[in-house]
Amino acid sequence: MKPLGKPLLFNMARSGKSPYLSLKEVYELGFDYALCPIEPMFAMHKAVKEMMEIMMREGSTNAIADRLTSFEDFNNFVGLPEVVAREKRFAS
Repeated sequence: MKPLGKPLLFNMARSGKSPYLSLKEVYELGFDYALCPIEPMFAMHKAVKEMMEIMMREGSTNAIADRLTSFEDFNNFVGLPEVVAREKRFAS
């Protein structure tokens, strides 16, 4: 039985005080959810930093072209096609 009958959340932030556990270990300890609140931002920072260093060193965006998502993929990721469709449906 869960304390207070509620699901338990484990904060997996590598920048915090939580131990570094696998998702399996977290589950085995009785947690229902695991939150990694800062890791995506750290990954993004490293990728952008490396990309900018290469671009500045080489002097062209051609040097980083293989690291870029396509404009279409980005628009799909942020849901732009759905927004445009909704706008067409409701705009006068």
